[in-house]
Amino acid sequence: MKKLNIFLLILSLLCFSACASKKEMFDDYNLSDSAWLEKIIESVKKNDLEKADSEYISLYSEHINSPLLASAMLILSQAHAKEHEYLLANYYIDEYIKLYGNSNNYEWLSYLKIKNNFNAFSLPNRNQYLLNETLKEIDAFLFTNKNSQYSPLVNSIKTKLNLTKLMLETDIRDLYRRMGHDISESVYDEKIKNNELNDIKYIKPRLPWYRKLFESSYAL
Repeated sequence: MKKLNIFLLILSLLCFSACASKKEMFDDYNLSDSAWLEKIIESVKKNDLEKADSEYISLYSEHINSPLLASAMLILSQAHAKEHEYLLANYYIDEYIKLYGNSNNYEWLSYLKIKNNFNAFSLPNRNQYLLNETLKEIDAFLFTNKNSQYSPLVNSIKTKLNLTKLMLETDIRDLYRRMGHDISESVYDEKIKNNELNDIKYIKPRLPWYRKLFESSYAL
């Protein structure tokens, strides 16, 4: 009799647990847009960005016309940037631009994207494409927003990236020279001449010994 009672108790606990899990599962569907935003904010506070991203997807799919989507996008962009996940941060900025971009906020959003791209890499030879694309975005920004309040910051980023590009291309040119590849060397000679910082003197950064063994790159 005692064993039967224990068995019934265990069975009851299992049933209760299953029902509770099922209830929790359905609690995460068909929520209001404000409830989803609260969940996203709570997950961000706990630094659980993977869960916050998932909750954003639910908010987007259930309330595609909600004005709270804008807040969720900016919150998640800032949260990912804080965790050095800059490409994800820019994903949310791009989504924001698609839905809410206008003449009043495009300048600010474009600056945020440039800033995130700049912060996205510290070893430029691992992402030369990002380096070149960011410089293109900077030129477009400065051309379009001639009197922008962000111009001094963007120009500072441009100078750092151009100097990084100059050092990188000089390294590649010297490598081709050592290998006797005259045509490739001349191509990079021309790139160096076209760099607006090619006539300045600079001090090359020193690499740690463990990086010298595998690469020749520079931190910004």
